[in-house]
Amino acid sequence: MSKTNIRVKTKFQILSLWILFTILLASLVLWPIYSNNVDYRFYFNNILFIAVFIIFFRYIFFIKTTFLENKIYIKLLIVALAIFFDIYAYMALNDFINFYQENGKYSQLTHLVLEKQYSIGNFIFNQYIFFGVAALVSGIIIPFRMLISVWRVHNKGSEG
Repeated sequence: MSKTNIRVKTKFQILSLWILFTILLASLVLWPIYSNNVDYRFYFNNILFIAVFIIFFRYIFFIKTTFLENKIYIKLLIVALAIFFDIYAYMALNDFINFYQENGKYSQLTHLVLEKQYSIGNFIFNQYIFFGVAALVSGIIIPFRMLISVWRVHNKGSEG
């Protein structure tokens, strides 16, 4: 087995682990909402925020372990997509905050006991804001990281 095949195999295994971690994290975060039959209209954005945060985090800190290590054009595409994602994330966060300002944190939880309403309502609000802001901040950082990486690959021949 050549060194290149081992490297590709290792990168594929690392990618698989990151995908499993992302699915597990999204499942663990959203399980309390789903299991309490909350009429939650922000599932898509919530899953998107968790996935984008994990993906961008990986590209910011662990680019050498990805298939993008020496792919200049894909990195430039990520720069452009990150800008559009940031705009979408800002609008989605704004919609979420507006919804909760108009309806209150506990409007979707009236079928639960009062104590459970408080805990689930605070959990929903806090985790959405956390992952939304984390995805937004990583979406702001990732273009700079990708441009640095493109510069390194162009001038040095590799990321490392």
